[in-house]
Amino acid sequence: MLHKKWVIRQADKEAASAISEQFNIDPFLAFLLVSRGLTDDLAVQEFLHPGQALCAPEGFADMEAAAARLQQALDSGERICVYGDYDCDGVTATALLYSFLEAMGGNVIYYIPDRETEGYGLNKGAIDTLAAKGTGLIVTVDNGISSVDEAEYIYRLGMQLVVTDHHQVGEQLPRAEAVVNPHRTDNQLPFTDFCGVGVAFKLACCLYDGEPAELLEQFGDLVAIGTVGDLVPLVGENRALVQAGLRTLQAEPRPGVYALLQAAGAGEELSGTDVAFKLCPRINAAGRMDSALRALELLLAEDEETAAARARQLCDDNALRQELERKIIDDITAKLAADPTPLRQRVLVVAGADYHPGVIGIVASHLVERYGKPTVVLDMKADGTACGSARSIEGFDLYRAVSACSHVLTRFGGHPMAAGMGLAVADIPVFAQAINAYAEKEYPRMPALQLHLDCKLSPAYLTLDLAESLQLLEPCGTDNPAALFGLFHLQLVSVSPLGAEGKHLRLEAEKKGRRLRIVQFGVKPEDFPYVPGDFIDCAVQISKNPYKGKVYLSVRAADVRRSGTDDDRYFNELYDYRAFLQNGTHQYPVYPDRQVCAAVYRFLKSRGGWDFGTEELYFALQKGATYGQVLVALKALHQAGLIRRGKSQIRLAQPAGKVDLEATPILRKLREGASLGK
Repeated sequence: MLHKKWVIRQADKEAASAISEQFNIDPFLAFLLVSRGLTDDLAVQEFLHPGQALCAPEGFADMEAAAARLQQALDSGERICVYGDYDCDGVTATALLYSFLEAMGGNVIYYIPDRETEGYGLNKGAIDTLAAKGTGLIVTVDNGISSVDEAEYIYRLGMQLVVTDHHQVGEQLPRAEAVVNPHRTDNQLPFTDFCGVGVAFKLACCLYDGEPAELLEQFGDLVAIGTVGDLVPLVGENRALVQAGLRTLQAEPRPGVYALLQAAGAGEELSGTDVAFKLCPRINAAGRMDSALRALELLLAEDEETAAARARQLCDDNALRQELERKIIDDITAKLAADPTPLRQRVLVVAGADYHPGVIGIVASHLVERYGKPTVVLDMKADGTACGSARSIEGFDLYRAVSACSHVLTRFGGHPMAAGMGLAVADIPVFAQAINAYAEKEYPRMPALQLHLDCKLSPAYLTLDLAESLQLLEPCGTDNPAALFGLFHLQLVSVSPLGAEGKHLRLEAEKKGRRLRIVQFGVKPEDFPYVPGDFIDCAVQISKNPYKGKVYLSVRAADVRRSGTDDDRYFNELYDYRAFLQNGTHQYPVYPDRQVCAAVYRFLKSRGGWDFGTEELYFALQKGATYGQVLVALKALHQAGLIRRGKSQIRLAQPAGKVDLEATPILRKLREGASLGK
């Protein structure tokens, strides 16, 4: 298991106490709000009652011009095309604006480009198709802000354009009757982090001759799904929109959404997390695996039979997507086992043939979680070109890093946490060298993958009442995560498999007489490095779990580690050891004396070997040696024939004769001051 740096949020307890008293909320909830930066009365009021935060659509520059041009088309019967995108945000935005304009009596069609054959945004082939269909006005949702050349082409063909988008604004706006984007500098907006469906909803509000709340009741489910799916911050107005949308999803979802909820096995109570993990991946899967039109047809379905059929298709697409992800990850894992050199770099760059471009971004995210470093996954095509998707860690600006490699790229784009690029297959080694050279120059010490905990908590405070009070944090998501508590120095009582295939864990632990059951998903018992009697720390989330008429407290572990772990010490020693491998010099202890080597061997002998990797071994040995000393001792023991080493397994071995560790090549090199090499 990858070791993450636990960061515990800090908060002013007096300020939290005052907020708890003034707003009559649980003291722990008040503490969480303060730790997340909500310290003044207005901010707390808006968070607890987000419906008050809706801003007027006229605050967008060009919004009234966009509404006027659409109204003109509605009045004249001019054909309008809603031009969307193939991700969850783009599909929901297309469904919302198309449905709204159709209900207004519009002559409206829709178009979503194919991910593989057309790519993102406006393209000339699609524009030709729309012109041939008699389209007079194209209105984009979730795209268009960078389509400068395509906009000119639209006008050359005698059509006109309205752009609604939420991506960053470039140096030049495209030619259009109106360009609506929350990031324009001439907006008058109190909130700017809308996604594409949020902007589309605001356009509908500007057109609608009634109260926005009425439209929110009608389209709130689409707004909620798209906003959660696009990972925009769930604060401010986004929080209000999603909260309203969740009410619609639970009370009266449209037929397609209801069918998808049933097919995905969603419960009666829906949270932002449920939307993120049950609905959004299935809607996204359509565009990744086949055609986003499947998802759009689901959202537009009016009868139960059609909705159920489309929902089954999306579930099948999602299962295929998961299978492709597993195959790609297995292939990358095998390549890295055969040649671990890329893992020693600051930025992991991996490539393979037939890596489905629809899933490589998700694969990159999984690899970031596994290896704790920015990762680029590239799909090598038969024509000698490659397309890639990258994901980052907090503190490393991926967009700047990719921009620094623009000389070897045919295209690129993104933001600090994610990026995409195209290049020639022959240039992949050059790109890998360039992005790592940038990282080495700009980040002498790479940031660690972090896990943010809201506070330390005693198990005695984990109650159904606390879980109930935490409901006020909903909807949870980007920039408003579900509460995560640190439980420290628990004694592990038992470990047992959970689930039909035993892919998950049920832990029992106790502290000061309070026994607690904790579930950890995605970890098998044989991969869990702790045994009953060990003391562990757990980062947990809690929730209510209704079952057979009763409500139970559910405690889920997001991370588990050995008690007494010193993150700063570990990461300092890790970075120092990596620096030593690179330059051959060491200013901190890497040479393991006889006592260190003996301690490592005794521990391995007491456990009959080791199956959990060198990091966990280092923590198990506690503070008896530095990270570098442990790794060097293992190499010396291996060279001496005392142990055998696999990928993450260590087994005891019987040496042929008397062993002299001091004579092993690695210790001899260290004494002579020679570099160990990479």
